[in-house]
Amino acid sequence: MLTTHVLVVDDDVVLLEAFEKYLPRLTDNLIVHTCESSLKALRLVNQTDFDAIVVDIKMPELDGLELLRQIRKIRPVTPVLVITGYYGSYAEALEALRAGATDFIHKPMEWEHFVTSLEAAIQSYQAIKEKEVQRVSLELRVQELEQLVRDHSHARGD
Repeated sequence: MLTTHVLVVDDDVVLLEAFEKYLPRLTDNLIVHTCESSLKALRLVNQTDFDAIVVDIKMPELDGLELLRQIRKIRPVTPVLVITGYYGSYAEALEALRAGATDFIHKPMEWEHFVTSLEAAIQSYQAIKEKEVQRVSLELRVQELEQLVRDHSHARGD
């Protein structure tokens, strides 16, 4: 089974510790990476293809919506779940979804709902990645076959 990598971006260190401690227990083969800084998170996203990213909407450097927009430029199909405290509004949820968020979840979270949403997002993303691998493999095979036909045609003098 593949190892799944999830990045959680939140300035609440207690919540980050909870993600690190509890998420791996709920989902097999999961490695949780945490980050307190949205700017550092962008650097990580540039370097690593995470299977999902969780972003708090209220962050000190870049707010979660701007971070989401920046992530979309780097990783257009990576699922991003936006989390927010009680202050999260319907307008923010709508804006996050329009900006490409996979889900918008209020804190304190119902962990079962969060994990279900996260697992669905990861499964969908992994299916997209698998289809891309298959597409590239098929393209390479077609190129090999075309080359064989050209080589065979040249050998026959066609």
